[in-house]
Amino acid sequence: MRLLFLLLSAAFMLLAEEKISLNDDAPIKLVHWQNALKEVQPDSNAPATPPIKAVQTTLTFETPFNKTPKIMEVEGQKVIVLKNAKLDSKKTMDFKEASLNALEMFSYQNDIYLLSKKAKVELEIQASNSKDKKRLRFLFLPKGFHLAPPPNLKEKSQQTNLAQKDTNEQPQSPLNTLELKPPLNLSHAYKALAVIAALLLILYVIKKKIVPTQGSFSAKDFKLEISVLGRVDANHKIISIETNKERYLVLLSDKYGLLLDKISPKTSKEELIKEAENNIKNSKLGNLYAGKF
Repeated sequence: MRLLFLLLSAAFMLLAEEKISLNDDAPIKLVHWQNALKEVQPDSNAPATPPIKAVQTTLTFETPFNKTPKIMEVEGQKVIVLKNAKLDSKKTMDFKEASLNALEMFSYQNDIYLLSKKAKVELEIQASNSKDKKRLRFLFLPKGFHLAPPPNLKEKSQQTNLAQKDTNEQPQSPLNTLELKPPLNLSHAYKALAVIAALLLILYVIKKKIVPTQGSFSAKDFKLEISVLGRVDANHKIISIETNKERYLVLLSDKYGLLLDKISPKTSKEELIKEAENNIKNSKLGNLYAGKF
């Protein structure tokens, strides 16, 4: 009896709004019904967030539905009427922790009636349709609330805000501006510069000894070859610097360079190493490195 009363009330309200059309067009068939629960957030003037979710129902028709849905309220229940549409049988969907307890849908005289049953709060219904007009969507939203953004969109927004905050609060130091590493990481560069400086000093001394102070000097006639004869340890190696008439033995490390001896350019590599060992033993270094050849 209650259902019949709701049906008659809805019919009378429709008759009050417009005359019933006598068009004999075949009703559009409903082929799919889908429901989902949506998270909500309070509006600025809402008192508190209710422990419920909004209900979203989607109706898919066989052909485009061009009629305007009629939304009305009968005895505190929301009723949606879709004219010239039908479904195979009565359908009911129950909900938990939602803005309403159940949705009921049935067909009567080539119209579909969608009823919200036992709504827990005052509802607002938002309607939308797809571009091809084959899908209708109704959102039963608690009054004073709106849909919460999707979790991935919310997280992305938070990350963007944090990134902007970090950019604004970042101190404008030279290290940050130039993206330099801490000074401790530059120790290898300083050692390399020290080695280069030592080599330049040795070459300067050699040039002073072999270049005459007077007269011209031709760069084409000058010969300079640098070769590594062997390593003493991880930090020391012996190099040979050969010019046109002289050859120099140098003990080179990452901190200093030591000129060991000046020998004939025709000396072999084995003789050079032996000569370097003897010079190291006889130098101020003593036999600190001599046993490591």
